[in-house]
Formats: sequence, C-alpha cells, structure tokens
Amino acid sequence: MDHLQAQRNDRPEACPTEDPPVYAIVARDQQAIHFRCAEPPTANPNKYRDELLDAYVFIEDADALYAEYAAQGVEFTRGVANMPWHSREFVVKDCDGRLLAFGGVSGLAEIAASGD
Repeated sequence: MDHLQAQRNDRPEACPTEDPPVYAIVARDQQAIHFRCAEPPTANPNKYRDELLDAYVFIEDADALYAEYAAQGVEFTRGVANMPWHSREFVVKDCDGRLLAFGGVSGLAEIAASGD
C-alpha cells in the first residue's frame, strides 16, 4: 500500500484497533478503498496472460488518471483504451504483483443517443 500511496499522493488512514495496523482506508475524489493485511495470494501462472484482476476501481476520467500515473512511472499492463463494454480503462501492476484496473463509462452521449 505504501507503493500505491506514494504513486497516487493519497493519504491512508490506519484503524487504530491493532498495533501494527492491519486495516487502512485510502480516499481520493470522494471515493474510498479499504485494505486489510492478508497473506499473499497463491501464485497463478496464468494471472498476467489471462489478466485476472485483483480489483476494479470506477473513475470518472481514465485519460487524466492514466496521464498522472504515467508521469509518476506507474507500471501498466494495459494502456488506456475503450473497451467493448462501453468502458474506458487501463490496468496497472502494483509492487506486490496485483492487477488493478481503473475505468469509467465512455461515450455516455453516444450510448444515450443509440438507446442501448
């Protein structure tokens, strides 16, 4: 989490119920992600080939966040792109090898006009 925090300039809030803390919350733009300390996941040799995501975070502007992360040297496994399911998204690999997708609805005006 320190790696992601350093790259995103977010501020974690640790829950003071345990020492050392085993739970934290990172917030940005009125969105919060809750983390808890856990054992590392079992290795999966197909994780990256099959893009088995560990988390998906809905955001409003994938291009702006992608540019911010790129400027900070974040490692991407998939660049920002429009997806067939009307989402504009990208995927990063964190320092623990977890795959985190960030995306939001793209083309809202076109979707509304088409009636889909």
